[in-house]
Amino acid sequence: SFDLDHYVAQAERFYSSPAVAVQIAGMSLMRIGWFSHAIRALRRAEMLDPDNVNLLTALGKALAARATCLMVLRAVLHDESYCPGPDWQEAHAALRRALALRPGYAPAAHNLHVLNWQLEGLRRGERPVPEDLAWTLDITPATLSALLQP
Repeated sequence: SFDLDHYVAQAERFYSSPAVAVQIAGMSLMRIGWFSHAIRALRRAEMLDPDNVNLLTALGKALAARATCLMVLRAVLHDESYCPGPDWQEAHAALRRALALRPGYAPAAHNLHVLNWQLEGLRRGERPVPEDLAWTLDITPATLSALLQP
């Protein structure tokens, strides 16, 4: 089983700032598609450095990616019951907070634009194809493949 505390402790050995270590750990977990662990790590980092726009952007992206994975999975299973939930709302709040701290910050602005595009599509009843979502939120091919397995 995965031990987030141990993983973070290992990351802290390489970085002088605990907030940076936890942020790097969270971003690494997000890259391999472990969104729930990434979100836990990034929330921990946020407690250490609440005004870090890079961190807030990564947290927003991880929350949106987890919500997207659920949406893709439900689309593959032809489950029409999915509606935006707390991950979408928290992602939106994190990205807007990053932009409030640094207006015009391109990574946060881009991810907020993508998130708003996805939410607007959901409101219209659209379901984006998994490949579009993978490109948009940079979901790894391994994660996408795992979602599409029968």
